[in-house]
Amino acid sequence: MLYSLRRLAAAVPLVLGVIVVNFFLMKLAPGDPVFAMIGDVSVPIETIEMLRAKYHLSDPPYVQLYIYLRTVLSGDLGQSYFFRESVATLIWARLPPTLLLTLFRLPFSHFSVLPLAQRRPQPILPEG
Repeated sequence: MLYSLRRLAAAVPLVLGVIVVNFFLMKLAPGDPVFAMIGDVSVPIETIEMLRAKYHLSDPPYVQLYIYLRTVLSGDLGQSYFFRESVATLIWARLPPTLLLTLFRLPFSHFSVLPLAQRRPQPILPEG
């Protein structure tokens, strides 16, 4: 039990680190997120500025990171530009088939490795 709690506690900084790295990778990506959102449609400059203000794209990066961490850690993963739906809803919709595949694949992977685990390891270099 204590081992599990230590592993869980060690996962917290790892997840935070992944979130921060993901944030900066998205900042390094070429292009403007607003133009990626609206696509090839011609929109007024006021709409573009309104979207930049709504998503805090004019704020400094440390403010954007704070807002990003706050929303992600609260469970709000944002909206999918492609599906026009909540990302959390999309994940929850695909979770049951994913878990079902994992449930059926796990015993197969364990039983397929058993014959390999029974073999006596052979040295790579000859002894002597």
